[in-house]
Amino acid sequence: MNEHEKAAHADVPDVKKSNSAHVGKCAVLFLLSGFWLLTTVNNAYREFSDSDKLLILSWVGLICVLQILFLLMIIKIKFSEWACNIFFATFAVINLFCLYLFFFTAYDSLPPLVQAAMLIIALFAAYPFFASLSVGGRWAKGVISIVGVLFSVNIAWFVEQSYPTKEPPLVLAEGKTSSPKIKIVDFQQKPNVYFISFDAMIPESLAKKYLNINELPYQSFMRKNGFRQFRNAFSDYPRTRETLNHLLAMTPDYFQTLIRQGRHLDLFTGLSPSPAFEIFKANGYTTNTYFRDQYMGDKTGPHVDNYKVNKYYFGFCKNHPTVKALNFGFFSFCLLSWSNLWMRDFFGVINNSSVGESTVFHYVDTVLENFSRQLSTDKPFISFVHIISPDHTPIPFKQSQFDEYRKQVLLKL
Repeated sequence: MNEHEKAAHADVPDVKKSNSAHVGKCAVLFLLSGFWLLTTVNNAYREFSDSDKLLILSWVGLICVLQILFLLMIIKIKFSEWACNIFFATFAVINLFCLYLFFFTAYDSLPPLVQAAMLIIALFAAYPFFASLSVGGRWAKGVISIVGVLFSVNIAWFVEQSYPTKEPPLVLAEGKTSSPKIKIVDFQQKPNVYFISFDAMIPESLAKKYLNINELPYQSFMRKNGFRQFRNAFSDYPRTRETLNHLLAMTPDYFQTLIRQGRHLDLFTGLSPSPAFEIFKANGYTTNTYFRDQYMGDKTGPHVDNYKVNKYYFGFCKNHPTVKALNFGFFSFCLLSWSNLWMRDFFGVINNSSVGESTVFHYVDTVLENFSRQLSTDKPFISFVHIISPDHTPIPFKQSQFDEYRKQVLLKL
């Protein structure tokens, strides 16, 4: 064997080692991206509709696969090691920001220069990280193992939220409810009950102080039609989800018990028992809850007869936490026309088991249609309805958005 042949044979293990290292880096990039994606989704699981989860996971998965194919292509055509590592680092940072950081209101509120500095720092940190994986060996295997474990934990968390453990029906003593302090009472009369809440419907005093609006049409309407108004009423919680669930719990003690069990946000959907609904059901009522999208939850539990929600309303795109999340989150998912138009038509926006649409007026019309159908039945009913109108300020709110929000409030009133 001549010297040239010996050198060629000697290079074979190095080539195999290099290819193995590149495959390992592709695995790390893919697993890290999956970890960031599932961390975001799991921490705001209720913000996503069923179609959100299906389409976002599919779209992000496709982009990540295309990234890997591109990296394998440049490796095959023998780009230099440092150039390959630059691409690895760039994709990693893009994925970190698009799948994770852009969803933080704290990051979005930082000055632009600070945000740019964080991006540059992330790039400078990612390059040596991927360069170190080129060596292979125990370090690379250890990194892949750790990232793989983190990714697997997030998958398990996602599955657990998608298919929660079903608890056996609660057996209550006669005359008792789930709350020790609330007892069943017998109604002498059984009218239909409508509980309707409006998002950010403020009193006139706050409208004058913060929005320079002197008269609110709904206040005039209530005074004219003899509505009883509780002027000093307040809520224990500022957010809609906590407020409505706390109301159905009836007592702070019972709600605190559910908080400790991690079940305090499930009364509206019927996954957790509500003393209020238990009283109505004991008196022969049908219990109903309505919401525009799946913000309150995507599963109907045994403790409410009907949880009516538009399952195909794109919760994430309508309730995005930051401007950057809307524009760049999940690789600009919300800006793609198919995510908002033909895909929604494909899944079917309104069907017999859902309610609502993208506009407040269509949603209200559909709720009223459901009321009309129930009026034709023999059983009395109670319906809990929340309407996203006039709607609260954007989060985070900037003073430059004041005039636009004021116009929005006046338009919806």
